[in-house]
Amino acid sequence: MIKWDPFSFDGTLLVNLFFLAISLVNVIFLRLTTKPRKPSSFPKISVLIPARNEAHRIRPCLESLLSQDYPNYEVIVLNDNSTDDTEAILKEFSGKPNFRFINGKPLPPDWKGKPYASQQLFEAATGEILFFTDADTVHHPQTLSFLLGAMQHWGVDFLSGFALHETHSIGEKLILPAVYMATVLYLPLPLVLWTRWPFFSFAIGQILFMKRGVLEKINGFELVKNHVVEDLALAYTVKRHGFHTLFLDAKNFIRCRMYESFEHGFYGIARVIYAAIGKNFLLFLGLLIGIISAILLPAFFGIRYGFYPASELSKAWLCIGVFLTAWGIFLLDRRQSWLSIVGYPFVFFNLLLAALYSLVKTGLGKGILWKERLVK
Repeated sequence: MIKWDPFSFDGTLLVNLFFLAISLVNVIFLRLTTKPRKPSSFPKISVLIPARNEAHRIRPCLESLLSQDYPNYEVIVLNDNSTDDTEAILKEFSGKPNFRFINGKPLPPDWKGKPYASQQLFEAATGEILFFTDADTVHHPQTLSFLLGAMQHWGVDFLSGFALHETHSIGEKLILPAVYMATVLYLPLPLVLWTRWPFFSFAIGQILFMKRGVLEKINGFELVKNHVVEDLALAYTVKRHGFHTLFLDAKNFIRCRMYESFEHGFYGIARVIYAAIGKNFLLFLGLLIGIISAILLPAFFGIRYGFYPASELSKAWLCIGVFLTAWGIFLLDRRQSWLSIVGYPFVFFNLLLAALYSLVKTGLGKGILWKERLVK
């Protein structure tokens, strides 16, 4: 006979119902933001791309950005001390209209790599609107029109959003969906727009679209120069300075393959997760306990004991059903694989391992090597 007296799934069920509510709210809100809206004016947009060792994927990115239907823009790439053929590929595009590239300066000891690359791009840009994006993105011809139309319609100064995240291998499908953790577990995206509280801030570096005056007021990337998760830190800083922000859905306009294998995804998530929660050990511990108790333990009990007709086991299966619904609703909206949905115990177990690795290597140890730089 199964005994599970020390722990009741009643509280876990309430937590999973909360996850379901968050998922529903966020899916509805994201769908409201997907509608293309025609810009009312056409200020110059600077598209800014930091590129470090991106020779294998920067070409499609540039080809898509140089095919925009927007009438007034420039594309600037910063070659961030690449050791591969990135610079040679950039030279191939040198004769294209609206395009130029610059070679980055050596990294100062008090800056992280991407914030410093972004600062140099900010200084080189001439546009009234700045669009920072990554070299692994591919863009629809109407991307700039969509983002500017959204900025004008919602009346914001800074916006970010979800691209369509492509996964090809089984390993990618069982690690990449961890990037949706915040928007399934605790963060209602409407509050990014509707509140002034900086806690409700969110951004992903693939899409950082802002008015130039935003960076001018906060002195560029100076305030986030030593942040590993500079996109989240920038969104928090922008909101703290009184600017209006939005997180939208750009999956119909921007796509990318963030990680190219399980290993790549594991280390990519591990390098940022401890920093993403502010290096707060108590918050980190709470995150681990929450994942284990609300997500992994019900799944373990359900899988281990099957449909045993015990009251707590029945509640465990109810928890599984509620969370699977929450997870499935959100991932289907993100056009993710069914394997990522039904395999959610593996996704969160991998996230748990990445979080522990992040704590050991970036919180207490020597850091994680990423693009030939040590991330501490």
